[in-house]
Amino acid sequence: MDAPPSTSAESARVRKHGIPARASTTLVSALLCALSCWACTESATRLAEGTPNAAQASGLVVANPTSDRPWFHDFGDIPYGARPRHVFVIENREGRDVRVQDIQTVCWCTQPSAVVVQPDGSRGEPSAEGKGLVVPAGGKLELAILVDTKLVEKMNIDKLALVRLRSDSQATPYLSFELHLVVKRAFRSVPAEMDLGRVGHLSGKAGRVDCTVEIKGDPARIVAIERIDGPFEATLQETMIAGETVWIVGASAPPGLPKGPISGRVVLRTEAPQGAGQPAPWEVPIFGVVVDDVVSLPPNLSFGLPQGEAPTRMGFDLVASMQVDRFRILEARFEGYAQDEIGLEWTPIDADEAGRAARWRGEATLTSGAAPARQGSLVLLLDHPLQQEVLIGLSSAAR
Repeated sequence: MDAPPSTSAESARVRKHGIPARASTTLVSALLCALSCWACTESATRLAEGTPNAAQASGLVVANPTSDRPWFHDFGDIPYGARPRHVFVIENREGRDVRVQDIQTVCWCTQPSAVVVQPDGSRGEPSAEGKGLVVPAGGKLELAILVDTKLVEKMNIDKLALVRLRSDSQATPYLSFELHLVVKRAFRSVPAEMDLGRVGHLSGKAGRVDCTVEIKGDPARIVAIERIDGPFEATLQETMIAGETVWIVGASAPPGLPKGPISGRVVLRTEAPQGAGQPAPWEVPIFGVVVDDVVSLPPNLSFGLPQGEAPTRMGFDLVASMQVDRFRILEARFEGYAQDEIGLEWTPIDADEAGRAARWRGEATLTSGAAPARQGSLVLLLDHPLQQEVLIGLSSAAR
């Protein structure tokens, strides 16, 4: 067995050849590893960005990029209530027709719409889902993406809206479009809208919404009612609740409004200290429906086809539009039906000591003797202060 080389012999080899064999192998391995890691990182970056290689000129290619990443657009800061929109112009450079399979969104706040533009400039019909759209070779696909800021869940933080497009392109079958924005909102309302529900035709109805700053400590303030849209009256009151400033918005629909849906809003003027940036006016939407002060739910009773000789029953509720308006049912009469053809029972819900209630539950029973098909009505007489009767439609099939 040979003796290990002496230190002087090893040194001579190093001086002659430059690097020992073992060190050379280690250095080459390290260089290969570094190159491999760089290649993996570069590929991962391109995959994450959804952007083809810069040298690649085929497939679906964004022709109007607004950033280094063609599939990305930055809206920046957007005020709450705005609906920003951006159009990606996508060219088909694949050399053949490309069929869109679908366009998918991740968030309800994002609303895409795609239009095919032929090479001669003619345009097709817009499509929200994109399914079946064919982009000819040399043609374009205009993908418009709108973001409804009222549907964005979180305010004053970064939001990345995503839209995905799938196609039969061989070069770019999957594309992800990204839109960044920050929805800026100075205030919030609880509840977000004033839903008056059923508004009594003769009594009217009022509601309340509490407004505060979105971020505690924000110097923005609500200072006055700027205007009222719709048939409403409104008031504004500032108070402190648990150490926080609260602006109470009260609104009412006055008596005597025509029956049917009503809607509007209270627009509030806002302000902030100089240099803090002036917030936009804050709005409180209001809606409801004007009905009789006492209504039947449902408004009509249809007994339908009989089941053998058994009587047919239908239930209903009598409800006061204002919960404070309690009443009693005094009498019932039928029009179009004999008194003995329909049995009637009613029960108050949470009645007071005088037997008055804001809701009554009733049941009408059509007896087996009521043979011919017909229509009629049930008239209930009440002691309600504003409405003395309720008319309920009746109908029955032939027995």
